[in-house]
Amino acid sequence: MLGWFRTDRKTRQRNEEAGWLSPQPGGQLLQSSYRQQLIGALWDMCSMSRQVFSNYVQAPPEGIQADL
Repeated sequence: MLGWFRTDRKTRQRNEEAGWLSPQPGGQLLQSSYRQQLIGALWDMCSMSRQVFSNYVQAPPEGIQADL
């Protein structure tokens, strides 16, 4: 069923040429400095240790893999 949502390489290339962005892994998306600032702000506003925050808040989005 999930195969319906997958696109072939030609469709992906046409989408990129039309200005659409390709899916990227979560860890790669979180590497931008702006998103790092947002993660820091989230940690500042919560009452968790850094290790707990990393395990339960930051790690799940980093583990998301894009279906390239």
